[in-house]
Amino acid sequence: MKASIVTIGDELLIGQVIDTNSSFIGKVLNKKGFYIQEKRAIADVEADIISTIEDIAKHSKICIVTGGLGPTKDDITKNTICKIWNDTLEYRNDIGEPLKTWLLKRGYEPTPERLEQAHVPKTSKHIVNLVGTAPAMILEKEGCHFVFLPGVPNEVYHFFENGISQWLDTFSINQYITHKHICTYGTPESIIAKRLEDFEANLPSEIKLAYLPNFLTVRLRLTAIFDSKTEENTSLIEQIYTELKEFVDDISLFYSDKPIVDEVAVLLKKHNLTISTAESCTSGQIASALTSISGSSQYFLGSILAYDNKIKEKLLQVKSEDLTNFGAVSKPVVEQMAKSVCNTIQTDYALSTSGIAGPTGGTIEKPVGTTWIGLSNGKQSWSECVHFRSNRSKNIEQAVTYAFIMLLKKIKEEHEAM
Repeated sequence: MKASIVTIGDELLIGQVIDTNSSFIGKVLNKKGFYIQEKRAIADVEADIISTIEDIAKHSKICIVTGGLGPTKDDITKNTICKIWNDTLEYRNDIGEPLKTWLLKRGYEPTPERLEQAHVPKTSKHIVNLVGTAPAMILEKEGCHFVFLPGVPNEVYHFFENGISQWLDTFSINQYITHKHICTYGTPESIIAKRLEDFEANLPSEIKLAYLPNFLTVRLRLTAIFDSKTEENTSLIEQIYTELKEFVDDISLFYSDKPIVDEVAVLLKKHNLTISTAESCTSGQIASALTSISGSSQYFLGSILAYDNKIKEKLLQVKSEDLTNFGAVSKPVVEQMAKSVCNTIQTDYALSTSGIAGPTGGTIEKPVGTTWIGLSNGKQSWSECVHFRSNRSKNIEQAVTYAFIMLLKKIKEEHEAM
């Protein structure tokens, strides 16, 4: 069953707001077996909204639309809906009363202007918004079901958890879509593609291989689209997935589409291991990523943010002569940082970083992007020097990713190769 996603808002088109809604919606629809054929971002312009809705109605069965449902003049989606469906707005008491309560609890007067949010097209079905003001609306056109949602991300999540997801389950999906993932590291996309040339050429027509390159990693995604879920079909995709694993076994890092930090968390929990960090150029972002996951207190114990050399010396016992002779961005410094924090906080592993994120601070010997990353288990220490060539924020992001790759490889080497 074909599905489309539409986001409405000038702020999305000019890059003022990052669109996270379509990513979330796409994942939900895909997991439920819908084939997502397109995603469109359009402006708050009546003619654009009308032409988009009318076009999508011709070829989709489901369309999720977000944005333009606020109470201000630039929010024109509801009135445009009425034009498309030749409908009129009416006040719904079952929306208005919860809305009044919501406003009063937050110290807002339920003025007529604010209660305009309780007006919806007469022919629409609706779901009350318990975390905001604009309700969700569902209408049908030419066999396509349109779901109109506000653009605020937490409100979108709320609607999916409280009605939309369950409503989607009522559709009879006449196809079986599944994905299998492998995250590889250290090998360019072109080299992997050459290695998999024969494998890819012999894939059944129902199964496709996609390459998703990022810094240091290339995710391989097998997508299978079958008419139905049968034992034969599921066995086929598993067989092909096993073959793919064998082709890239030497460069495989993990087998999912999750962010790398999630995989780090999984391994740390699995083996009951703990981690600490001593960060300079990454400014605590390794620690931040690790603690962004629920339950992180099980494996993350603490961090020392040692930006200044005095902190490296006093709190991490880095030798002053090493700082003088080799500089803060060096092998001996990051290895001492990692070993010291590992023993001080008493964790199984520790990561450390020291680098020149830029845009200033580089030299001929150590240009901007030069970064040393350390890893220690309290007894032994290891380190690698990498040279990034991006802007400051990207250099830091890449250093965090590299640190997680080092940690994943070490945990697998010491705990999963037994």
